[in-house]
Amino acid sequence: MPAKTLDASIAEKKGGLAILGNQKQEVNSSEISDESDSDLEDQSFEEELAEAGELEHDLSVNEEAEEISNEEFEQLKKDLYSASAIKMDDKVFSLYYEEISKDIDKFIGREIEFQGFIYKEEGLASNQLVISRFLITHCVADASMIGFLSEMEEAPELYDNMWVIVSGVINKAAYNGTELPMIKIKEWKEIEEPLIPYLYPLTIKVL
Repeated sequence: MPAKTLDASIAEKKGGLAILGNQKQEVNSSEISDESDSDLEDQSFEEELAEAGELEHDLSVNEEAEEISNEEFEQLKKDLYSASAIKMDDKVFSLYYEEISKDIDKFIGREIEFQGFIYKEEGLASNQLVISRFLITHCVADASMIGFLSEMEEAPELYDNMWVIVSGVINKAAYNGTELPMIKIKEWKEIEEPLIPYLYPLTIKVL
């Protein structure tokens, strides 16, 4: 059996939509914390993935992470706040996602474009789904789903693991008492899964 990429089934095992309700954590942090009980659980999860043959390759962040200067990093954030429309390419996705999640009200009404795979979770309305990506911060064990709760009329026609590129308008919704950014989708198109489907954090160069 050929290996496959991390997908909606793994998103569900990792916590699904509940993960998106806890975006206070620094998704771009490159600091390594001490091993804890959750780290041990992640190690077990990594073993489960490996045994199931669900990984295409070693998802080492050292190979894929991009180093930029602090000045470049700050300029990217300025671009986010000043752009007439937000375009979430792979380089800036995790940074922009963190900034939008931290202060949703500043971005309500802004147009946004991004791509990801469809993840549907029990309990969502028929017109709702999550458009997701997996962020690899240090290693496969910490692979976490990031993405946006989205609303669209065609949601019932879409299915788990279908890759789409979408554009819409940022709004706000609540999930289990936590406010989340929510995208009102205006246009969408099905696309092929990218050659590199995962996101990697930006790393600031230490001079």
